[in-house]
Amino acid sequence: LTSDGQGSSYEEPESGEVLHYVALHPDHRLSAKQTTVGSIYLKAWAFVEPSYRERNMEICNLNDSLQGLGGLLVEPGANGRTRAWFAQFPCGKKHYLAGIP
Repeated sequence: LTSDGQGSSYEEPESGEVLHYVALHPDHRLSAKQTTVGSIYLKAWAFVEPSYRERNMEICNLNDSLQGLGGLLVEPGANGRTRAWFAQFPCGKKHYLAGIP
């Protein structure tokens, strides 16, 4: 359990945890899929200068293949609390779909 410094608390996703991924597609469709959190680590991006820093954010990867421009990783059930925000990150000729817890 982590605090945001303003009295609120939240849980970061953990490796192996089963959550739901809600994705936004280029044609404005939404889709949802149950998925498993793979790993959480600091990502070293191969940015072309100038860049903010080589390592500037913690990244959350999933074990399942997903499509879409990005989306949310949420808890299952009526609560549906957001656990991570996902987006595509360009890195040279590659694109990564990764989450920020």
